[in-house]
Amino acid sequence: MARQQRSTTPAQESTRPIVQVALYARVSTLNNQDAEMQLAELREYAARRGWQIVEEFTDQGVSGCKESRPALNRLMSDPTL
Repeated sequence: MARQQRSTTPAQESTRPIVQVALYARVSTLNNQDAEMQLAELREYAARRGWQIVEEFTDQGVSGCKESRPALNRLMSDPTL
């Protein structure tokens, strides 16, 4: 197999700004689900990309059909994110 060439050098990679992200998970309680599984997947996704997680928001037992989701509302209104 041919060797792949990098598009950036290690020095260039280290000067990239750190991407900061907030995670959001929501599950209803109909099937005894837990948001922790979703958060674990999101944490792994962020880690693989080198993103820094600054906050996690969770709505446990809130239907996706509802307009009012307390954690999502906090996430959307947080001026620091």
